[in-house]
Amino acid sequence: QSASLSVTPTANSISLQGEVHSAGGSTPLFGQEGAKALGELPGGAWLAAGIGSTGGANLPRALALLRGVASLGTSTVFASLGGAGIEKLFAALSSPNAKLQQDFGSWAGPAGMFVSGTGLFNLEAALVIASNDPTASRAAVGKLGNLMRSAGAVVSNASIAGTDAAVSVKLQGFPAVIFIADGQGKFVLGLGQASVQGALSPSSTLATSPSYSTAASTLGNGIEPSLIVEFPTLLGFLEGVGLTQSPGVSNLVPYLKSLGTLTAGATSQGGVEHFRVVLGLA
Repeated sequence: QSASLSVTPTANSISLQGEVHSAGGSTPLFGQEGAKALGELPGGAWLAAGIGSTGGANLPRALALLRGVASLGTSTVFASLGGAGIEKLFAALSSPNAKLQQDFGSWAGPAGMFVSGTGLFNLEAALVIASNDPTASRAAVGKLGNLMRSAGAVVSNASIAGTDAAVSVKLQGFPAVIFIADGQGKFVLGLGQASVQGALSPSSTLATSPSYSTAASTLGNGIEPSLIVEFPTLLGFLEGVGLTQSPGVSNLVPYLKSLGTLTAGATSQGGVEHFRVVLGLA
């Protein structure tokens, strides 16, 4: 691959734009499919990311990107709740286990990740992967559950409306329960049952939300957003639950106060991916 990049600072934002030339016609991770995946996520999300293709050879890259996005917006939250447990879950998903990656790569389609809520009692977060093979993705619920069990988690069968298979995962040091579920053409890893149900049947979607329209307008040139992170809402969440004075979080607060919304997206044509990232400044 080859790439070009330019940076444009203004009083209110910093923009990065460029293009990536993919060798061998490899499938881009973003573009229209990534934007579509993001647009199908719950409309109240203040962190959202969409990946256009997670199947086949793209699976390790896609998981690494989603893991990075999760760390970008939520590491301060999850670290305070017991981040080691969440790290185990991502480690399991990113496992070099060739059989696991082959299983997931055979059915995994576009994916999205979201976080919503203003406090611990209504916090929702989930990873959502579109399934190209419902039978295979349903079986993957048990396979990932078994992998988590072997890593020391307490795994139990669960029943969630709208799913064909579900298990609960209790991670040591993490007070919330993670659910792994499959149904309605989606494979979901959610923080609590409400997150799973919100991922499967959201009451509204980001595609119809003002934040999506604003993000698309910010990117311009017909680029649709594949990433939205609203730092003021993240800061408000941290303040609301009393985490701004916590070790490891308090040092970040001055920086968070200076940030607005981070938006990114890309369009792909003829093996060239044109991308733009805009970080708003408060």
